[in-house]
Amino acid sequence: MKKSISSSLSFRSEINPIDHCGACHSSNLSQVYDFGKVPLAGYFPIKGSEDKNFLLSMQLLLCNKCSLVQISPDVSDAILFSDYRYLSSVGMQEHFNQFANWFSKELNPSRNSKILEIGCNDGPLLQALSEYGYNPKGIDPASNIVKVAEAKNFEVINDFFNLSCLEKYNLRNSQDIVISCNSFAHISDISGVANAVSQTLKPNGKFIVEVQSILDLIKNNSFDFVYHEHKYYYSIKSITSLLNQFGLYLIDGMKISTHGGSYRLTFSKNFQSKSPNLVEMVREEDNESISIEVIIARIEIFMNQINLTRKFLRKCKKEGKRVVGFGASGRANMLLQYLGAEAGIIETVFDESAERIGRNMGFTNIPIISFSKMPNEQYDAVVILAWNYATRVLLKIPKRTATVAIPLPCYREEIK
Repeated sequence: MKKSISSSLSFRSEINPIDHCGACHSSNLSQVYDFGKVPLAGYFPIKGSEDKNFLLSMQLLLCNKCSLVQISPDVSDAILFSDYRYLSSVGMQEHFNQFANWFSKELNPSRNSKILEIGCNDGPLLQALSEYGYNPKGIDPASNIVKVAEAKNFEVINDFFNLSCLEKYNLRNSQDIVISCNSFAHISDISGVANAVSQTLKPNGKFIVEVQSILDLIKNNSFDFVYHEHKYYYSIKSITSLLNQFGLYLIDGMKISTHGGSYRLTFSKNFQSKSPNLVEMVREEDNESISIEVIIARIEIFMNQINLTRKFLRKCKKEGKRVVGFGASGRANMLLQYLGAEAGIIETVFDESAERIGRNMGFTNIPIISFSKMPNEQYDAVVILAWNYATRVLLKIPKRTATVAIPLPCYREEIK
C-alpha cells in the first residue's frame, strides 16, 4: 500500500462495521469469531513506510437468513485496490489453462461469443481463452495490474464492474458469457454487482463463477484465507440465494482444488433443470453444517497448528538455525501476524511475484526477495507460508539439507 493513501483518505469513512448482510440485506447477523487486529492481507509496504492504519480489527459474521459468511468491518475498494500487489498469473496460470480447456470442451460456445471476465487481473484467463480461439475482454479496478495486462495486448477496462459502468462502457445486454474467478469474494456491494452481471448478459447468457467453498475452508483449517480483502465466504446455498434475486439460475457445478477447495458454478438467465453433478453437490452440502459452533471449533484447531509452527521457530532460534520463508501471499501476511513475535525469527521471504519483491511483509520488517536468489542464500530451515502449494514448492526449493515446516492444514516437517 502507498503511504499516501492514509493521508488522502479518511479511514473513518472508508472502513465501516457491517450491520446488514451484503447479499440479502438482513440485519440478523451473528458474530462467529473475533480475530483481533490483523493487517490488510495485501499490505506489502516499502521499507520504512509502514502505516499502522492498515492494522485493523476483523470479525467473522454469519447471516442467519441466507447463511452467507462475511467479514466486518468492510474496507472500501478505494483502499484495497489503489495499490494492489497480487498477480494471478504467478502460480495460477495452470489453473486458468485448465479452465479454458473445460470451457472449450464442456460448454463449447461459439468462437464469436462475447465474453467478459470480471476481475481479470493481469490476464491469465484472457490468455488461456485466446489460445483456444476466443476473443475475451476483461475489467479490473487495479490500475497497476491492468497495465501489466495491457502490456500483453489484452483488452481490459480499468474500472470497477458495477451498475454504473453498464452505460459507460455499453455493456448492457451485450455479453454471451460473464466470468468471475474468485473476484466475487472481494466486492462490497455484491448485490449490486450480481444485478450488473444479470443486466450485462444477453437473454440466453450464462454466468460462470468460481468461489472458495466455505465448507472446504472450515474442513481444511484454511482460516489464514480469512481476511478483509475476502469479504464473503460462499456456500452453494448462499450464492444461489444471492443470484436468484436477479434472475440467474444455477444449472451446473463442479468442485475444483484452488484456494484449498472451491466451486465452479454455472448460472443461466434461462431457468433450466440442474445437472446430475450439481444435484449431488447440493446433497453433499445439505449434509454438512456451517454452524457457529462448528466454525469456532475448527478455528481453535487452526490456532493449534499455528502454535506448533511457533514452537518450531523457537526451537530453530535456540539451536542457532537460520530460517527463511517461501510465499509472500496475502495469507502469508495473516500467518505471520498469528505467529506473533516468533515471526521475526524468519529472516527473509522468497517469492516469484515482481509486484512484491523488494517490499516487506506487513508489520514484520521481513524483506521479500526474489526466488531466483534462493539457491545462493544460506539457511537451515524453510517455512512454507504458501502451504496450499506445498507439493509444488517442495520441488522448487534448491537441493540442500534443510528442515521444511508446512504450517497447515496439519502442521508437519520434512527434510529437504
